Amino acid sequence: MLDNPAVAGVVVNFRDVTESRRAEEALRDSEVNFRALAETAFNVILIFQGEHLVYANPAAMRESGYGEEELKSMRFWDMIHLDFKDMVRERGTDRLRGKEAPSG
Repeated sequence: MLDNPAVAGVVVNFRDVTESRRAEEALRDSEVNFRALAETAFNVILIFQGEHLVYANPAAMRESGYGEEELKSMRFWDMIHLDFKDMVRERGTDRLRGKEAPSG
């Protein structure tokens, strides 16, 4: 059986990663499709994580006059007109905390 009597046995573990690889590929495809759409859209697209901007498409830079790094250094309420800034900051902060906030 085994050539080395000190070895009592062998454990072999296999794992099918087909589904995981398919999911990763689908995610990559989705990201490519999103980028193609966002980068060519005429509308402003901004993505925030928490209070801070993590993505701004070219239309956002064109319309705001800010560069990508400037936009990414801003909080979501920094782009709001002064008349609405307090309301937007309050409602946005409530949403981040999981509280219900009016959408209108």
